[in-house]
Amino acid sequence: GGGNKTINDCKNFDELATYWQKNYGVAIQGTVKQLEFGAVKEASAGWEAALNLIPSTRQYLKEIQTKRGRGWLFAYNYDARAVVFNKDLFQPDKIAQTLEGIKYTWEQGIVARNATIKSMAAHEIGHAANLALTEALGLSVQNTYINQVGELFVKDVFASLPKDQRKEGLEALRLKISKVKKYAQKKSETLAEALNDFIANGQRATPFSKALVNQIEAAISSPEFLTKHILSQDYSKLRKTFGLACLDDITVRKWYIYHDERIHELIDSSLSLEQKAHQAFDLRNEYRTQARDLMQDRKKRAQLDLQYPNPSWEDILRHKMADKGMTKEQALEDIFKTAMKSNAKVNRSLGLE
Repeated sequence: GGGNKTINDCKNFDELATYWQKNYGVAIQGTVKQLEFGAVKEASAGWEAALNLIPSTRQYLKEIQTKRGRGWLFAYNYDARAVVFNKDLFQPDKIAQTLEGIKYTWEQGIVARNATIKSMAAHEIGHAANLALTEALGLSVQNTYINQVGELFVKDVFASLPKDQRKEGLEALRLKISKVKKYAQKKSETLAEALNDFIANGQRATPFSKALVNQIEAAISSPEFLTKHILSQDYSKLRKTFGLACLDDITVRKWYIYHDERIHELIDSSLSLEQKAHQAFDLRNEYRTQARDLMQDRKKRAQLDLQYPNPSWEDILRHKMADKGMTKEQALEDIFKTAMKSNAKVNRSLGLE
């Protein structure tokens, strides 16, 4: 029957598949039916709890899959936007051993204490959240970016903690580096482990875990995180952090508008009108070139350079005076004033006006 109200009401794989499809548009791969049903149901409860904690992640879960592997229980498949069971560990005759393994990893401090199948599954939605955050920043989805963005978020949350909670938070989420060095170095694991901790321990989770889980949705869906880490950053900082050709069209445009609108703040008011106009004009050309350098779409960038090259100072002055009939004084005024106005037509075409 498709009318199950909760995952708990599902009595078999078909009911569970209907539940996921109906409530979340998530497909279950046929191979999942070979796994132990109770464990699949428990993992499903973990994924659902995490999706409800971080609603923006819902569009980042499309399928539940299985795969053979060593050394992992669940995985998140970035390309398919899928959560994955390790097929070998969820066979009906392997479950007891798998539960022992989970207990061992948390007793050793490798994962969050009191971890269960449910909380270990929820961990994977932390990766979906890092992917959502990376896309919210307009970055192309590459694993290197996902790690970097994860790190930016973790640092922000850490800085927001009261000092007395920082030590405990760090220790809890360092993931015992000596035991799992490669794993612990990936900053994108920090949020995922916070979810594991939060689902396993509720209000007894560490303050850092709770803060990470409580702040991630706002970071994804509100403009502050984007403004802080992308729009307000200068070109050299962005280039150093993410490299060239890193941003999508809309985000590049937002970056350009952000800097364009602040040109007057950078100009020395003691200068003559001509010097001020010249300075504003140069800055605008500089931002335009930098914005194009940051575009992921290289083909479009080449097209823009061809169709709309940066004008020269002589050209713009001549255009204002000859074509628009302005005096030199008026032309300089106009150049200075319009340096901060970005092209409304382009903005509209990207849905920004």
